[in-house]
Amino acid sequence: MQMKNCNSTATSHHEPSDLSGISVEHELPVSSEANIVNPVTSEQTAPAAPFNQPPPEDALAQQISTTLSEYLLSGARLSESEQQHVDDAKEQGQFRDEPHERPMDANISDSDTDEQDSSDELWYPWRNKETCILDILRHIPRCAFSERQNIVINWAMRALGLNDIPSEASMQKIDKALQRLCGVDSIRFEGALGHIYYTNDLAALIAQEMSNPLVRPYLNFLPEDAGRHLSEAWQGSRWLRELIPQLGTQMIRSQNQDFYVLEPALMYDHRVYIPLRWFKRRGRIYAKAYRLLPDREKQGWLVDRRHEYEIAERDLLLSFPQFRESHVRYNLPTPTNLLGVITSGSDEITPWTLTDPEKGNPWRERAKGHRVLAFPIWLYCDDTSGNVSKRWNKHNSFLFTAAGLPRRLVHKEYNIHFLSTSNIAAPVEMLDGIVQQLRECQQHGIWAWDSLQNEWALLIPSVLAILGDNPMQSEIACHIGLRGNFFCRSCWVSSSTVESEDGEVGDDNAQPGEDTQGEDTASDNASIYSNISESEATDSRSAGGQKQARRRRKPVETMKQMMDRLKRFMTTGRPRVRDETLRILQHQFESATKMGGQSDIQHNRTQTGIKDTYLNHFIDRLCHIASTRRGRTWAQRKAELAAAVANLPADKTALFSPVWRIKDLDPHKDTPVEILHVVLLGFVKYLWRDSVARIPDKDDSRKQLMARLSSCNVSGLKFPPLSGHTLVTYAKSLTGRDFRALVQVAPFVLYGLPGISSELLDAWIALGSLVRLVWQPEIHDLDQYLEGIDYFLNCVCKLTPRWFNKPKFHILLHLPEHIRRFGPAILFATEGFESFNAVIRAHSVHSNRQSPSRDIARSMARQNRTRHILSGGYFPINLPFSSRSIETNSSPANQSTSTPTITSTWIRMHIRVRKAGRAVGSLITSGELCSDLLGLNIESFLDKTLKRNAARKLTLVNGDICQIKDWVIFQDHNDTKVGRLVEILQLATKGSVNERDGKADWVLVQKSDVAGPHSVLKMPTLTVTNALSVVPVENLHCVVNVQHNCIARQCPVEETTTVVQEREKTAQRSLGVAHRFSSRSDSASRASEWVLNTSQMRNSHFVSLFACRTPKLDTDKVIFDAAKKEIDRAKQRRVGSETGNRNNTSTSTPSHSTAAESRSRMSLNPASQAPSPPLSRSSGSPGYTLLPERCPTPPCTSSSHCLTVHLAKALPSFFRQPQTHETIAALLKQCSVTVAKRKCQVVWHGKHVSYAIAWTFCPQKAISKKPV
Repeated sequence: MQMKNCNSTATSHHEPSDLSGISVEHELPVSSEANIVNPVTSEQTAPAAPFNQPPPEDALAQQISTTLSEYLLSGARLSESEQQHVDDAKEQGQFRDEPHERPMDANISDSDTDEQDSSDELWYPWRNKETCILDILRHIPRCAFSERQNIVINWAMRALGLNDIPSEASMQKIDKALQRLCGVDSIRFEGALGHIYYTNDLAALIAQEMSNPLVRPYLNFLPEDAGRHLSEAWQGSRWLRELIPQLGTQMIRSQNQDFYVLEPALMYDHRVYIPLRWFKRRGRIYAKAYRLLPDREKQGWLVDRRHEYEIAERDLLLSFPQFRESHVRYNLPTPTNLLGVITSGSDEITPWTLTDPEKGNPWRERAKGHRVLAFPIWLYCDDTSGNVSKRWNKHNSFLFTAAGLPRRLVHKEYNIHFLSTSNIAAPVEMLDGIVQQLRECQQHGIWAWDSLQNEWALLIPSVLAILGDNPMQSEIACHIGLRGNFFCRSCWVSSSTVESEDGEVGDDNAQPGEDTQGEDTASDNASIYSNISESEATDSRSAGGQKQARRRRKPVETMKQMMDRLKRFMTTGRPRVRDETLRILQHQFESATKMGGQSDIQHNRTQTGIKDTYLNHFIDRLCHIASTRRGRTWAQRKAELAAAVANLPADKTALFSPVWRIKDLDPHKDTPVEILHVVLLGFVKYLWRDSVARIPDKDDSRKQLMARLSSCNVSGLKFPPLSGHTLVTYAKSLTGRDFRALVQVAPFVLYGLPGISSELLDAWIALGSLVRLVWQPEIHDLDQYLEGIDYFLNCVCKLTPRWFNKPKFHILLHLPEHIRRFGPAILFATEGFESFNAVIRAHSVHSNRQSPSRDIARSMARQNRTRHILSGGYFPINLPFSSRSIETNSSPANQSTSTPTITSTWIRMHIRVRKAGRAVGSLITSGELCSDLLGLNIESFLDKTLKRNAARKLTLVNGDICQIKDWVIFQDHNDTKVGRLVEILQLATKGSVNERDGKADWVLVQKSDVAGPHSVLKMPTLTVTNALSVVPVENLHCVVNVQHNCIARQCPVEETTTVVQEREKTAQRSLGVAHRFSSRSDSASRASEWVLNTSQMRNSHFVSLFACRTPKLDTDKVIFDAAKKEIDRAKQRRVGSETGNRNNTSTSTPSHSTAAESRSRMSLNPASQAPSPPLSRSSGSPGYTLLPERCPTPPCTSSSHCLTVHLAKALPSFFRQPQTHETIAALLKQCSVTVAKRKCQVVWHGKHVSYAIAWTFCPQKAISKKPV
């Protein structure tokens, strides 16, 4: 792929950037006592007139009003002299002082920098404090200002008497100069699909991470073999075992030698190995390696690839250069002569092709003695709205974060970096520009200043995994989507539904009220931290007015077919592989080059579930040529098709999705299950909507549920008290934040309510247990995941097999394998990325929306610049401006086989680096500014001390706020126990350090005994004892959520809660749970009074120590029982429907209703004096009411009243009784109505499920039915 310089259409012009400070004259004059210095000539000019001091108090308001009016009318413009100074400075490249130079390998320490910082360099790279603060104010991530707001801020500062306030135009000039000096470029791309988009420089962003002293100490570059323990990304098999040697850390430094992979190394025992990858184990470095065997003549070496050996760093003797020079001393062949490779299962010797044996690893020559490190990233793609309003303005965005960061830091907003966004370009089209940068960085490396080692380092980036929601990951993986027959992007599992024309299927088994437009709508994309509700969002995947394919009615399943479908959903299929998918895509392209190949392409997509949206652009163009007649013959169309194919690039792989050009990435395996959309916005949403729908609305059951939710104890769950009214009333309009709270308390509020069956409650309990495992930060036994997933799926299958038309229930099965490869599921969760959408949206709102991709990219680059400078990061100061912001064209038609043009200046090493002046660091001492606005909540800014606040609460190391009467998990000698905090203690010794700092010494905890599982909730019960224990605060692990055992105590719902309005207590009372506690003397009743909530997400690794073992169910038996139950229900529905049709086929001749008939109809009322003879309550038949009422439809002009028959609690046997048919026939005859069969169908929900329905009989209209 080749990128071209297009100077004629370049987006911006840049001036020389070899500057160390920026000085621009300001609009308002300074004090008369100061002299104005020209930043270019350094000549003094005449002193300016003094700034008018504030007028007296009586005229102050008038002066401010006049100043504001003049300023707003004149705008933020430079004077002619000021503008001339700025232009001269840009043209000549002359600035105030020279930058601070350092040799390439010099140690740069804070002390050295401080010594050479003069008084006027304190605010470097800004001119002064005022300029520094105003520039920071314009680029705060969470507090974006518009240009008009910035003008008002400038006016306010000047009205307050601040003198050195630069104008708005001056700040814009300063901003451009700073961006050239230490910013990140925004590169223009023209995609293959014809859209223009901008991407920030990937190399610059990665280099800034290395030179950031707040990030570099936490970066990890080597994988780790931790056995069965998994807590970080570098412990997963993807990084540890699967990453190819060319993308891993290339070398380690030992004994003043650099040992590279893919190079022969001599051991102390005189054996020779070729290391493949370096890794850590228990703090020591090891390598997987191939052994070298000398040939018989000892003239060269044979690489033994039949076995992988493990070598330790301490056993290394000589690296490749030293071994090459001294191999004769050890009587060994030269390491430069690799004769071939011995592979298992073959006696043939194949040549060694990974490196040049004479030169060794090519990175040794490129590094020039510097370290070469791996830098894997998590790449994220998703769509979000660029509007604050409900109107959907889709923006596809790419973000990334360093995979080498620890789990506790990797998803913080401070460590998330923006790459690209566009509201017109498709994700795969934007991925092309990112992949192009990635391939260049992998070929040449990224030079970055290591702020920890104080030296240059060469980085090799790679993509560990691509994250996103299910539709986005399917598009990235060239998969047809969740609605396809082959709905899984990871395996070949297939549904039994009938495909539509585009290979997609309908959702005929959807539950009433369920959204069947797609598994992941824009409501699913709403973050758990977002305020966008599900009802406000639209289907982001079907935007643009595209019509949905017409669904075909699904054929009736037999029991065997249903059991087969359930087994397929509950097991993983044959895995998809990269090479197989590429062959399928190649076949689709070859079909497009033939006449009449469009049907073959569609059939292939349906039968494989493979659809490349990038390749589809070119296929559609070819198919359009072949299928469009317009007066052309078949031969003419064939000739045009051949000409169009000939104009395509010779390398047809350039037509495929850019994801296939990412080195060592398989999109089928490296798009891990995203737990936010699969679990919270999937299972939890499905079950909560179903649960609320099952609870009847006509009684007080839903009010009881609201009261339970509002009264639920939420201590330890890290979210505010629940609003029961909102969660129940708007059950279909909730966000991920709401579902996150519901899954942790649902079993405690749903028990005993009408409509909530034991199977549904078991499904909630199983889901809560699964959530605890999924959100576990550390994994010691991966088999628990398999047991938890199987138990949850079995419980859902027992509830109803209808849920197993939802692909997410199958996608969950791939989660254990992804955890094994990438680490705990919260590592590749997307909550942090989803929260970052608010930052992108804010930049979109504060732009003119004329070029959103360019404007947002540049705004995010300036935000990143501010973050880096305030963090004390180093930046090079000798970047040539001629190579920055290059316009590129990535269209396949303009590509060739030549080497791509290097776009990033970070591909080469620089000479001079420095960081901001020391006074800049004083601006970030405010905690709120760091955490809330700048996002600098890195570990260095966290106060990890245990604080004491008026002896009422303290903050633990993990951030939990522990208050009196909270339940905690603490360490009692060698045991981990659960107790209740009684008191916070502090030594009153004079001069105590903890007393001076407001810290606690001990806490008083009331111990509790953990008993067996609850009979209904299947969670451990707690019994509070009288034993008290004084525990050091450092032994407190976390706050845990404990609920009252309301099931055993039968706690009622009463009007006991005081209603608060406008923060004032009123005399009104609302429903709440009145807990019943046992007396202190009754020890028997006090047993098991509390229940430990093991569905808790936060601190789940501590809660799991007390969780009950997941029971095992026979999956085959569960599937058989569920299928049989569903088939029986279907039979009952068909029998009821046929019976209702037969009952409604009677007709009568028209006649007029008489007064006698009206009296007869009135006498049929059971409440009347003469009960109905054929059907009476005493005979076991359900009661009915026949009441005269007016027809509700205005066109009815019947002189007699229409009749409404109410049948309540009717059973199927009721309609099988002969007298029932006679009664209905008589009623129809009296009404003189001809009834159509389809108008009176009865839908049965089971043998013993009652229903209520009303029929309105009108003499002039057909029968209509409505629910009572």
